[in-house]
Amino acid sequence: MVDSPKNDALAADAERVLEFWLGDAPVATEAAQFKRWVERWFTRDEAVDAAIDAGFAALADDARRGALDGWLDSPRGRVALLVLLDQFPRNLHRGSAKAFAADAKAL
Repeated sequence: MVDSPKNDALAADAERVLEFWLGDAPVATEAAQFKRWVERWFTRDEAVDAAIDAGFAALADDARRGALDGWLDSPRGRVALLVLLDQFPRNLHRGSAKAFAADAKAL
């Protein structure tokens, strides 16, 4: 992939997704990391839902439409795209069928 300001912005967005979803603060043990992830990923939290809506709703829509398919060119981009297609919609559209609308693309 050729370096360009557009590619840099896409990479920055992918890193922003990963930092939000995986966290960037160090933890003492793998068990502590797993506990933190479970609390974020599987516990309903209105603040997390609102943060995803404010920071990532447009990116999730772009991912669903295929506008971010270029992220597939890197391992970290692939993971960020998966989060946008599979995880964030569950927070953004909790309780509606739209929460699962991008599942086929995620697969």
